[in-house]
Amino acid sequence: MADGDPQQVDGSVGMQLEDEHEVEEEHEEPPPVINHANGLSNSYKMLFESNEFSDINLVVGGHKFFAHRLVLMTRSEYFRAMFGGNFRESNPQNNEVVLHTCLPDDAAAMAFKHLLGYIYCGKFDMTVVEAETIQSILLLADLYGFVELRQELENHITDAITNDNVFPVYEFSKANGLQSMCQHCLKYVDTHFCEIINNFPRTPRIVEQFESLPEEILNEIIGSKTLEVPEIRLIAAINSWVNVDLEKRKDTKVRNNLRLHLVSDEHLLNNCRKLGVNSDMIVEAMRIRVEAKNAIDQAIRLFKVKNRGAGDILHTGWCKPFYRGFVVPDVNLADVKLEAEPFKQEHLPLLHGCPDPPGYVCVPIPGNGVQGRGGIAVCLVRAAIINTIRIKLYDDDGRFFSYRVEAYDFERRGYVNLVSYISETCRSWQTLHFTPVFTGIINVHGSRASVGTELRLSKFECYFMHANPPPSKMKLNFIVPTENVAIVEKGAWVISGKNMDKLLSPEYEGYNGPEYCTTAKIDHSIKIQLSQPYMVDSMSFLLLDTLNRTYAYKVEVSKNLKDWELVADTGDRMMKSLQVIRFREQPVTFIRITGTRSSLDGYLHIVHFECPASKAELSRDGPAEIWNDFFL
Repeated sequence: MADGDPQQVDGSVGMQLEDEHEVEEEHEEPPPVINHANGLSNSYKMLFESNEFSDINLVVGGHKFFAHRLVLMTRSEYFRAMFGGNFRESNPQNNEVVLHTCLPDDAAAMAFKHLLGYIYCGKFDMTVVEAETIQSILLLADLYGFVELRQELENHITDAITNDNVFPVYEFSKANGLQSMCQHCLKYVDTHFCEIINNFPRTPRIVEQFESLPEEILNEIIGSKTLEVPEIRLIAAINSWVNVDLEKRKDTKVRNNLRLHLVSDEHLLNNCRKLGVNSDMIVEAMRIRVEAKNAIDQAIRLFKVKNRGAGDILHTGWCKPFYRGFVVPDVNLADVKLEAEPFKQEHLPLLHGCPDPPGYVCVPIPGNGVQGRGGIAVCLVRAAIINTIRIKLYDDDGRFFSYRVEAYDFERRGYVNLVSYISETCRSWQTLHFTPVFTGIINVHGSRASVGTELRLSKFECYFMHANPPPSKMKLNFIVPTENVAIVEKGAWVISGKNMDKLLSPEYEGYNGPEYCTTAKIDHSIKIQLSQPYMVDSMSFLLLDTLNRTYAYKVEVSKNLKDWELVADTGDRMMKSLQVIRFREQPVTFIRITGTRSSLDGYLHIVHFECPASKAELSRDGPAEIWNDFFL
């Protein structure tokens, strides 16, 4: 915010330190750096290749390698422990050590030769080494603790994954416990499996790789929620895998991971039985299909969906083949370019941001004589996995709403609540994070409006965000912000006070009078509303301090404009300049700052406000004196 030490309210208020004027020290430019690292690397390469001064022989896979204890101990914790500890190998008289690996002898020797070159030179050219050898070097780098080399090799292998090698790489990764590489392989198969099996007739080598997959890997592939392939093609591929070794695989549980309810009635009745699916699974799939059709029929009736048959919705995902949920990271799936649409044709502007009058989509809120569930429903072009929704509540006249969001979960086969702010007060842009859900129908229900009896939306977006906050950044369904959310761009605004546009402006430096501030008479309040409830425990604001002004004040917070909690009260203590308020972590939508005394003109003048307080403000040294008699 501003220079100088803040007054800090830690459940209380502290006095401000005097401003400190730091004298900038002049620093001389450092002397030029002499860098002969390449020459050093070349010298070590010569030492490695010449075997000169070697004092240890390493035997790997029956092959002997001459090396230097000092170099090995310097470059590897593994060898430092071996030669510098209380082991037999640490005896200087013992000049030969046999190293055991899990690799075949020739593969181990070839890989160790390249690893030893890396140990001496710090370089390794992956372009001149075969893929199988790189995999062996990766295992040795992991064994001997070369973390950076291991990571570089993992990245190289995963970057080179194609349809031709994904299954062997997956097997290698699974067999050696390389979880990160397993995830890369599964993600690749998720998005390319349809292409892979479509090319089976022309790629016998890939067919052979697929049919030799261990059941554990095939279970992971078939069990993925985001596998992009028609389910009937998947059934055929599994049947082919089973028939390769029918005696051992006839009782496989792989088929239990199929989503047979995604298969059409025609395929269920005419083809699935021929492909090894038993009758009980077919009957259960047909029951689920009827259940899902009924649920979507109900959605059509309740929300007056544009007239399309429920069967078409279930089979085709409205416009495109409906497989499993798919993931398109960081792309708005409720975009008219993707043909997503609100269920009423006249609501189409919602996905454009409602540029034309009236600039919003509206629906009555139940209660006050209005019957029914109420709500605005959006249908995606294709069922997808999402974890973030952004909506803009109509805010041109300052109105605010309470609401909840639900979605039809195709995995659970029913509606689930994603976010509920029915007791909170919200306005403008809302950013909602939740556990990933596989859905194609999202409903926004209003429960309260500050003006009228309608829920009004100006914009709707939904995503699968890779940057979705982890659980540690969410508490009780509220976002825990890590940066200031009291800004106009995030939907915050000032709802009481004079010169309301000044308080949240990012341009506040150079202030020199009340005209640069948001102000309120003593015993009156400045109120700030955040766009939605955030879980916060701090805030900061800059008091106008020209003419040595000081103030006494109190701060209250609320999530619904009704129930207020006092978080700071200076009492008779007069404060100035930057204030940092700390309090019990809680959901906050509204902040009310009330001046109780002023040293000059009977007004409270605030230059700038932030919530939460910045990390820099929270980490600075505390004031000269802290009172703890008012801990909230």
